[in-house]
Amino acid sequence: MRRLIFAVALTACWTLPAVAQETPGRDLLMFPVGAMAEPQSVAGALGGGFWNPATVAPDPAFRLRIGVSALNTPIDQGVSAQILAASGSVGRGWGVGITVARAAIIDLVRTESDPQTIGNEIAYNTTVYSIAAARRWRGAAIGVSLRARNGQADQVHRSDVALDAGLLIARTLGTPVRLAMSTFLLSPQGSAREAAEYFASADLPLLRRDSTLLLRGGVAASHLDRRGGEVFPFATLDYRQLSLNGGLSRSSDHGVATMRARLGFGLRYARYTVGVAREESGTGLGASYQFLLTSVFR
Repeated sequence: MRRLIFAVALTACWTLPAVAQETPGRDLLMFPVGAMAEPQSVAGALGGGFWNPATVAPDPAFRLRIGVSALNTPIDQGVSAQILAASGSVGRGWGVGITVARAAIIDLVRTESDPQTIGNEIAYNTTVYSIAAARRWRGAAIGVSLRARNGQADQVHRSDVALDAGLLIARTLGTPVRLAMSTFLLSPQGSAREAAEYFASADLPLLRRDSTLLLRGGVAASHLDRRGGEVFPFATLDYRQLSLNGGLSRSSDHGVATMRARLGFGLRYARYTVGVAREESGTGLGASYQFLLTSVFR
């Protein structure tokens, strides 16, 4: 029933001049596809630099990484998202990455005055093509990303471009604090065409034991134009081939606050990494799940 109401509202809202210039599907990218229960500002496990282009800076452990991730929400929301990513070193301290991400609402039916469906399903989706480049410089990584986004809402098709930047500082002012910042979908034409999002985080080691165990803790924040923001205290644990990410998010969307727990688990074996993440909806709709698989080539 919720999606029937959404279908009616969606069809109506795209007839209003106030939003006629926006690119459809921006709200589908509020789901953190490819980020395994970690802040988007440091989400680098997938590769490609989708959330922060600075994460494609060269890693001495490998020269090429390819990854895929898929996200699904409860049936009442019906959101499905996938992302394919690749990144690697091109020499002289530079790294590049490419990503293709798509998100859609499935089974969005068309109705009139009663629940009986008519015609074809309503299409509501978006696809983002990104290319990123980053360079390491004095203990920091700086990156930029060029994006093209297409969106469809029923018969409405629009597209836009964005230019984003990211920064990762491993040690800040001689301290063990790691800082990360990035933008997402920052449009040259301004927020009338694309709602930009801004990410930032700070964390530091809480426990370290040789090279086998590392526990980090910190806090992340984000802000989405015209919508709201999020505060996300988080922790990450790496122990040999295992990794565990988690935290409690408090987000505000148009003044409505929700709390959501996130938990992600990863296992590294040979050159492969498999990850699974779970995130509560915070609205009683059930949890969303995400799967990740990457492979590196040395």
